Amino acid sequence: MNPNNTKPAAKQKMGYFARLFARWAGHQHAPVLLAIISFIEASFFPIPPYAMLIPMCIAKPEKAKWFALVGTVASTLGGLLGYAIGHFAADWSRELIAQWGYTSAFAATEAFFKEWGGLSILVSAISPLPYKVMTITSGLFGMNIAVFILTSLLARGLRFYVAALTAAKATEVIQKRMALDQPRSDS
Repeated sequence: MNPNNTKPAAKQKMGYFARLFARWAGHQHAPVLLAIISFIEASFFPIPPYAMLIPMCIAKPEKAKWFALVGTVASTLGGLLGYAIGHFAADWSRELIAQWGYTSAFAATEAFFKEWGGLSILVSAISPLPYKVMTITSGLFGMNIAVFILTSLLARGLRFYVAALTAAKATEVIQKRMALDQPRSDS
């Protein structure tokens, strides 16, 4: 237990980013900011873009599909950066794995990924496994780039559209409920 009862530094930073993204969600350039965050999150940034996407969809539910498309495309493009990181680090990674004595385990993982890599990306869309791990792994093991792009578009699209449309629908339901709860004035 922390005697000062303060949050750990990592949680404080994540809370800061969540508040910052929520503030940015109302900005006129929010879709561009969402694209940037979605791009960098797909390869190295630790904060998911949903922290910005959801407030954007609450503020403008009629644009939820557009916001989801922006996030999906930018995230897939960012995934290509992650793929490149894995691809260009492959030789170095293999040398390091060999030094540590894990060559056979690495080979078994690579064989599994070559057979099930596309499904792994789809599964990462609905699991807590970070997409950036899958993008780098895809490049590391040389996944077919067309399969990578297609499964990334499908997987990221699934997450972005579900989050965006859920936030928009919830906003619509809440607004209707609030309208029903308003006292009516008799003229």
